[in-house]
Amino acid sequence: MSSPDTTDFSWWQSEEPVSFSDEVWSAMKKLGDRSWFHRLWTVQEAIMANRDSIVQSGDAVISWSLFHRAVACLLHKDEMPMARISISVMRSVAKNPTGATLAHTLDAYRARLCSDSHDKIYGLLTILPPRFASEIKPDYEQPVDELYKSCFLTSTKALNRWELRGRPRNPDEDTCPSWVPDLSEADPYGRRVSHHYASGFSALHYEYQAPNLLKVIGLRFDTVKSVSEKTFDHWDDGETAIRAIRSWEPECPLTDSYPGGGTYLDAFAATFIQDGRIERRPDEGFTLEHVKDRFKTEFLSTASTPVSKLTRGDMMEYVIWTRSKGRAMVTTERGSIGLACTFAKPGRWKAMIFRIHADSIRRCDCVVLGCDFPALLRPCEDNTWKFLSDCYVWDLEATQGLLGPLPSPWQAQLFYDPVTEERSYARYRNLETGELTAEDPRLEPLIGWQRASLEELGRDLTGDDPEVYDFFRNMEDGRIVDSDPRLEPEALKSRGVNLETFVLS
Repeated sequence: MSSPDTTDFSWWQSEEPVSFSDEVWSAMKKLGDRSWFHRLWTVQEAIMANRDSIVQSGDAVISWSLFHRAVACLLHKDEMPMARISISVMRSVAKNPTGATLAHTLDAYRARLCSDSHDKIYGLLTILPPRFASEIKPDYEQPVDELYKSCFLTSTKALNRWELRGRPRNPDEDTCPSWVPDLSEADPYGRRVSHHYASGFSALHYEYQAPNLLKVIGLRFDTVKSVSEKTFDHWDDGETAIRAIRSWEPECPLTDSYPGGGTYLDAFAATFIQDGRIERRPDEGFTLEHVKDRFKTEFLSTASTPVSKLTRGDMMEYVIWTRSKGRAMVTTERGSIGLACTFAKPGRWKAMIFRIHADSIRRCDCVVLGCDFPALLRPCEDNTWKFLSDCYVWDLEATQGLLGPLPSPWQAQLFYDPVTEERSYARYRNLETGELTAEDPRLEPLIGWQRASLEELGRDLTGDDPEVYDFFRNMEDGRIVDSDPRLEPEALKSRGVNLETFVLS
């Protein structure tokens, strides 16, 4: 949008500070605190608004499109003299999720308020993926957990992925099947572990056994050895947050070699930034070296100039806050570290990379295929498993659990789709030659299949496509799939991957 009368020509740059007065910042916070920005049913009003719509507060009027762009610009600033929370609330209602997946849309608005938990679904139906929405018929007599179960099963059928997650269920306190997402409340975690790419472009093969069982195939990764006592949540102060982070520091020297490569400082720093690293997402974020420098100078207990609190005005500190609040630091038997739910218990949980597939039941621990995030599972006495939560483990973010480490000098990178930012595609970069390719150097060449671009398919992405996507065409019969044939269960087993079957209860 053109602004011919502007006197500040560099506001669009994230590093350029905004010279608003304290009075203006305070007014923006008060605006974001208004109930309209926190109600669920206002989301559809905003999304369905046309380009002539306006926002009016008292006598002040601004076009909806200009308001939308202004909020987006402010949120991308590296530094802000106030907390970003109020502005981010305004941004969430100004987003247009058309084409977004079910998981992305529900996650974006789960914290919004409504009087009936059914409306976490029904109140958003007009903006949810078309195939999914066509299968859901409003029924306020249906128990809420049954509605959420049908949402999960409808989503997995449409996507061939496990993408839908809710607020973690503690199996010691919740009798609902652990794999059924609790969509009634906001996730206590600041940000989902998304686009983790733990299972590559593998499809979700599953078998639902009514009323409460879901059979899946996975790969055992490791057992949790310790869980931190301290954590911090959304409403805690910055002093509590930095104390918790410092209490999470590994017991060994940070210069020691990490099991997944690099050093423990590499893993510790990356765990707080996750996909916000330039090495992971070249289009945005911070270099790992920059993050490590901030830890060494400000965030560690041994920092040269330690900060007394973690703020949310500084962009890096905001990213650290949103990716670690509500979680606990866990260590595993093999020495890996990661962030998981606070009710994980040593020895009882296994990190999983799930690849879901129908098969016979076995008794074992696992790592799960078919979803892009590693998961934590708990074994039960009846040989079933409880799904706990997603988790972040640095040495699982590029399909290492299935395919092993990337050979030098390759690096796995994620890029946002140019049209729908909530979608990602993966590429592999040769750090010596600069080559960027879609082919994973750990996999053999495609036989009988070839990649198919959206242009070749003659269509755009819809909400019924996976968040992390790629398409393949069978050269014999012409069928199109959105998963890599080389990551089918039999193909993985032929590579020596020890896949096992689990029953989630």
